[in-house]
Amino acid sequence: HRSDMTIVALTYFQDRFLAISDSRISWRKGAKLEKFAKLFSHKYHFTSGHPAANPPKSFTGELGLAFAGSTLFGLAFSNMFARTISAMHSFDDTEAPTFAAFGRIANYCANVLSGYVQDKDQCFEVLIFGFAPKTGEATVIHLRLAPGPDMNGVEVSLQSKPALDDEIASIGTGAKHLP
Repeated sequence: HRSDMTIVALTYFQDRFLAISDSRISWRKGAKLEKFAKLFSHKYHFTSGHPAANPPKSFTGELGLAFAGSTLFGLAFSNMFARTISAMHSFDDTEAPTFAAFGRIANYCANVLSGYVQDKDQCFEVLIFGFAPKTGEATVIHLRLAPGPDMNGVEVSLQSKPALDDEIASIGTGAKHLP
């Protein structure tokens, strides 16, 4: 058993998500803290239309977010993402935000942080999950900030896909132990 292993697992069934994680923070020589949240619920608020013409359309909801890897950078990402989605506005007469928009915001936040990452110990992975505001489709975004080729710099990768019944998405060093 490794003291520095972390795992977050997410599944979708019966029209709901179930996410679990360990709660340990580790650093090079073992566990430092045993009770630390790696799962969050972030509220989003989106308005559209010109505020002077009519009252803008308004949409609110929640997204789940889970991270594994660097606690400092995972929390910085979570906070930046949460602040951004809490006050979105489009001057176009947009119906509702799409999950693709949440993916673009997540990608932007990770790219901002990538300039501060100095080594592989500061990399992280994130699962963002929830229901698309307009369609209600259950969706999962997997974002990864990992060392670049030959360990030069870092790369941000992002995948978004519909959540399928009983499929497990997992992140962290312990993810390899799941089916």
